[in-house]
Amino acid sequence: MQLYKAKIIFDTSGLNKLKKEGANQRALIEKLGTKFEVRISETSVAELAATRDHGDRKQLVDVCERLLPYGRCLMPHNWILEEMPRLNTRYKGRFRWEDVDITAPMIEREILEREFLSQDSIAEESRIFAKAHNKRFIDVFQEARDRFGAQFPKDIQGLTLAELISMYKAEGGPFWKTVIGWYRRARLIQLNEPEAREFIRRCPPFHALVMAVPVAHYQYGIPRPNRKAEYDAGRNDLFMAVYLPYCDWFITDDHGQRSALEAIASEVGINVRILGFPEFCGEMCAP
Repeated sequence: MQLYKAKIIFDTSGLNKLKKEGANQRALIEKLGTKFEVRISETSVAELAATRDHGDRKQLVDVCERLLPYGRCLMPHNWILEEMPRLNTRYKGRFRWEDVDITAPMIEREILEREFLSQDSIAEESRIFAKAHNKRFIDVFQEARDRFGAQFPKDIQGLTLAELISMYKAEGGPFWKTVIGWYRRARLIQLNEPEAREFIRRCPPFHALVMAVPVAHYQYGIPRPNRKAEYDAGRNDLFMAVYLPYCDWFITDDHGQRSALEAIASEVGINVRILGFPEFCGEMCAP
């Protein structure tokens, strides 16, 4: 008897790949269900909801419905961002992030009933909303790029992501200001830096989510003449980092997101396999 099933999350790009499996899809999902507990993030469902083509959107939600018997849906990243500080404040030294129930039965019901997911008008509103939020997120770092070019010597152009993270996490650095600011917005409580350090040590989902900031800064805010797309991931792709502690496997078909999440998982110390869809299929079909 299999006592433990590894937990797996598909990013939206991974769900799109599953959709394109055609006649093989059902067999692949059934095999997947024998080996894994599937977790579907609200972030991915929201992205599917913004799919403009009605037929494509229906097929993507069909994939989620076929996955549901083998797992659960998870709450949105902003809910996790608020709930973890709330419970940490309430329970203080007894807080354990693993004990927080982040399952989302209301999203599961929507996948089955499709009251909103079937509506083209809501899809268009969702698409416009997501596009605007992503633009604002990236613009924050792109607008800072020229200021960085003026304030720092040219050798900053050779800065590595690891070096930028080290700068962010130095005593009094912007990483801790971000942790303190996000915590305060969630609970209206001001942490000091040692408390902020202790909180992220005890809460990997919050730590991983905040790590999206230095990664985005590195990709979009550091003036580099030959900027590569190594960590080219948008707002939702980066905020998917909050789910990394909740899975053993994470499947994405997006190279920039994969690189970004691998860097975040390494920094936070999350033991998760982040695979491209072809690698996942290869391992699933292995004897």
